[in-house]
Amino acid sequence: NRILIEFPEKSFFDFGKTAITRSGMKALEDFAPKYVPFAGKNMLSVKAFTDIVPVDKRKSRRLGRKYEDNLELSALRAIAAMRALQKAGIPLNRMRISGYGE
Repeated sequence: NRILIEFPEKSFFDFGKTAITRSGMKALEDFAPKYVPFAGKNMLSVKAFTDIVPVDKRKSRRLGRKYEDNLELSALRAIAAMRALQKAGIPLNRMRISGYGE
């Protein structure tokens, strides 16, 4: 009862960043209109992942980042993707997010 849509070899975020890359934004903008007709019947799960290198909590604080560990980084990335999809026309109440960190 679900459809899995992946973007293989597409990097949506630069290392240690929560802002979506230009190419990542284009991929989401291209995807959204294809999904919108199905939004009323299906929930869209947005999964975001962290970098492979653990976040240094002290360095993160020193640099004024919004996240202190990999789990927070992945969650903020998922929120960024969700907001981009919302802006592209997918209703918030038809999406859920999850972040994966080490």
